[in-house]
Amino acid sequence: RLESEARSKSLASFFFMSVAMVRGFPSSIALLLLIGSSTASTPPPQACEKDGNIDECPAASAVAATAETDDFGQGLSLLMTAGSAARVRDRGAAEGLATTAEAGNATAECNEYKFQGLCYRTCTDMGEMEPRNSISNCGGVEDWSFVQRCGEDGAPISGSGMAPGLNGRPMGACFGDSAATEVSSEAPNLCTQDRTKGAPSAKIGHTKFYCSDGKTQPVATTLEDGTATCGCSLGITPRFKWMPEPAGVLKMPAQQMCNTGCNHAQAWLMFNGIAFCCPGNEKPTVSKQLLGPDYTVHCSCPE
Repeated sequence: RLESEARSKSLASFFFMSVAMVRGFPSSIALLLLIGSSTASTPPPQACEKDGNIDECPAASAVAATAETDDFGQGLSLLMTAGSAARVRDRGAAEGLATTAEAGNATAECNEYKFQGLCYRTCTDMGEMEPRNSISNCGGVEDWSFVQRCGEDGAPISGSGMAPGLNGRPMGACFGDSAATEVSSEAPNLCTQDRTKGAPSAKIGHTKFYCSDGKTQPVATTLEDGTATCGCSLGITPRFKWMPEPAGVLKMPAQQMCNTGCNHAQAWLMFNGIAFCCPGNEKPTVSKQLLGPDYTVHCSCPE
């Protein structure tokens, strides 16, 4: 039992410190958090139930040992499956790993929306910024390669749009689903510079950040390597008391900070149902970190 208890506490400590460091805390601060987590209590022993012809309950020590072993196994399973769970959450992740904006919005089929009465492939589908301003302009960038539509087989076709309802399209509609071009109502709570009246804020340099839900207190810090980190609670209760509450974490270079929401931007990049934008309507670079219970995205703007 002593060995099982030690393993359980060791796992809890390792998990807590790992999450702290993934969120961007220096190792020294993560260590302090680790020491604070060492007082976490272990789950109570399970009640014994008699079953069938069994007249005696297991000894109390055996029940306690079983509970410790189960806790260890569940915690280990959580560590091993954290990456897989994050992959399942990501809509359209290419082979389960969204490492670029285009991969993060990739879909099994080609997606169109209506523009000037015709169906064109969405700018988001091509990994470009929204909105489509002309048949050859995505997010303010002019390029004739953006003139694309979708074929019945899901392959993109260059050169022109197509009228809704034709060539296999539903009556009066276009191919696919344009939902990925819009902010999702299920998008995680993430830091934004778009102010909500009365919302709590945190500063990175001279820039204020708020949480997208307009209620949560953001937690912001800048590391020695110049990485700015801002986190907002996801409102999910941890499975175990010793686990930190999952957060939506935005990481970015302090000198090239991105914004999310982008309510006042003229161009934005959609990634997993979230709008990202940069000063001057430049195209941001966005990727997702698949580790731990947090929803962590890296975003940077051109220098």
